[in-house]
Amino acid sequence: MQSFGRSRKDQPIFESFAEIARRLELPKGDENGPVQSTKNWLSKTTRSWLCIFDNVDDIRMSTEDHFLPWKGDIIITTRYKDQAKKVSDHSHSVPLEVSAKTTL
Repeated sequence: MQSFGRSRKDQPIFESFAEIARRLELPKGDENGPVQSTKNWLSKTTRSWLCIFDNVDDIRMSTEDHFLPWKGDIIITTRYKDQAKKVSDHSHSVPLEVSAKTTL
């Protein structure tokens, strides 16, 4: 499964997780809400998955434990170098050169 979530302030991560829950056809009446039900599905599935949090303005929104599942692959992009430095020690940071940024 692949998911692409916008992480800007104009669309909270909560809305992205609600969209993922809808696409996975998770029960709407889940007492824990779409964030927890999506996180549970991502943590328990045997399928491979990738979540991309693109253009993150506040890295804390994407790294909060209640948004991150316990397994799988996550890519977080940001244009703010100071935000990238806030990511935990077990992650990998790959800065892009200006020429690479303009061709993307």
